[in-house]
Amino acid sequence: MAEVAPAPAAAPAKAAKKKVTKPKKAGPSVRDLIVKSVSASKERNGVSLAAARGSAARRLRCGEEQGPR
Repeated sequence: MAEVAPAPAAAPAKAAKKKVTKPKKAGPSVRDLIVKSVSASKERNGVSLAAARGSAARRLRCGEEQGPR
């Protein structure tokens, strides 16, 4: 006759993982940096993407727009 193996014990229910949120960084948003760099530009025909990125990076690096820490 065929031997029947005992049924395995039910696995315990896993606890749901809590999602960890990262703290918000202090300082201005990227949108604010870009808007300020474009508005400060003297160009009348617009600003290139590279120029806007460079200006925003310089503002962020020099700490001109840093918020409270």
